[in-house]
Amino acid sequence: MPEFTREEMAQRARRAREVLDGASWVFDEVVAQAQRDWVIVDDPVNGETTREELFRKAQAALRIKAHLISIVSAQEGQEKLDERRERRDQ
Repeated sequence: MPEFTREEMAQRARRAREVLDGASWVFDEVVAQAQRDWVIVDDPVNGETTREELFRKAQAALRIKAHLISIVSAQEGQEKLDERRERRDQ
């Protein structure tokens, strides 16, 4: 991961929060649709391949959402730590 300045990290977290606030439902919908499709796959020849593709699709959506959440959480944690240090140093 490239090195970011504090301001770049804060901006990155704000953007991740904006995506989560505005489009978190998209990730959930992709997972839900993949689950619904997985259940109804009725192809004895290609069914396993189709299910694997659906699983990977759902897994990718969950990983992206989890990564965005981790960016926001890390920034929030850093801000709390910085705030405590600032209060301690005063």
